[in-house]
Amino acid sequence: MTMATNPAGRVFISYRRSPGREAGDVEACLLRNALRDRGVPTWRDLDDLDAAPTQEYLVASLSDYDTAGAVMLISPETESSSMVRKVEAPEIFERFMRKDGFFVKPVLIGLQYDEIDRVLGWPSALQEVGQFNIDRIEADTFSRVDARRIAATVVKTRLSVIKEKGGNTSFTAGVFTRHTPNMSGYSLSHDFTHYFHGRSASEGAYHNIEVALSDTASALTATGERVSLTARGNAPLPLGVLYGAVFSPFIFDLTWKQSLPGLTAQDWSRSQSPSSIAVKTDVARGNLDSEDLVLMVSVNAEVSHAVREYLSLSKVSQQAMISVSMPGGPVKQGQALLPEDGLAIANAAIDKAKSVRAQLRLKRATLHLFLACPLGLAVLIGQMLNTFSACVVYEHFSDEKPAYKPVHKFNPSDIES
Repeated sequence: MTMATNPAGRVFISYRRSPGREAGDVEACLLRNALRDRGVPTWRDLDDLDAAPTQEYLVASLSDYDTAGAVMLISPETESSSMVRKVEAPEIFERFMRKDGFFVKPVLIGLQYDEIDRVLGWPSALQEVGQFNIDRIEADTFSRVDARRIAATVVKTRLSVIKEKGGNTSFTAGVFTRHTPNMSGYSLSHDFTHYFHGRSASEGAYHNIEVALSDTASALTATGERVSLTARGNAPLPLGVLYGAVFSPFIFDLTWKQSLPGLTAQDWSRSQSPSSIAVKTDVARGNLDSEDLVLMVSVNAEVSHAVREYLSLSKVSQQAMISVSMPGGPVKQGQALLPEDGLAIANAAIDKAKSVRAQLRLKRATLHLFLACPLGLAVLIGQMLNTFSACVVYEHFSDEKPAYKPVHKFNPSDIES
């Protein structure tokens, strides 16, 4: 018995490999990265095989119920690819005809519609491809911008199929930067590992990630008026802040599954009732001519010394420095912070920042965030930043001087889902 398509499975990328088309590998990589950034796991021969795939392996991959769909990059060179014309395309179309949720996204590169039959090699090709939402690119190759547009369309299709099969607007997401994730079990699996080496991100990484998360948020909002999203994963604290900021509390009921060593994952969300935990806040005034506010949150460790070191060596001259901590100091090894405690700390931090901003009449203040806390707390703080016009997030590198480095500046109040 044939199993139904898993709508949360991988997407197969069909394309003409080099040397017949030297740009083919580059285009496929651009698309692969754009899809993975937006939460769509992929299958591409050079990623998943050590050598050129056999016909049997391709057929098996395209027949696998965990293959949720296919993107076909169809260029003039496809005409000389027997593997695409005689194996991949027929299998893709046959799989689609089962009508069990498998989707197909054809992309014509440097081709007219009336050339499809000739390039794919059978008279009914245009009729087959015409059943799908075709993307046509006039240029001979497509760019990173094209890859983003195609990936954004695929995400919307993926989520609509998942919603149709699940019957609701509850989705799950994985967010990964430290190791290649297990893709199973997530509606969306954001694989950002290609941007990171440890905590260090490549140039422009956070900008690309913000764009990708915004595309995904837009696709999710298209599924319903209010979306329930449960997310988990491994990521640096600045990415946690950005993730929370993109998934606005006005549209998303976001729960972050906070992993703790030896304990069951906790549900961290704004729907918790805040605890009565005592939260200590202090404010130190600085340069009256500055438009900058510094917010330090010391939960897992004390950050003030490293922050002051950074400020003494940087061009940031803040008008106020806000320190948020627990009266007993950072949490001790083996001590668990409860979800409601995390919400109380996040509320105290952002409420104090807003209060100081109002007192100093800083309508366009830039908030500089220095955090040592659980990832779930960073996500909560991110969700509360929507009234701030600008925010800079920092990563901590213990073996560098200064230890803190700015990694991304974004505008929370301008983010639209």
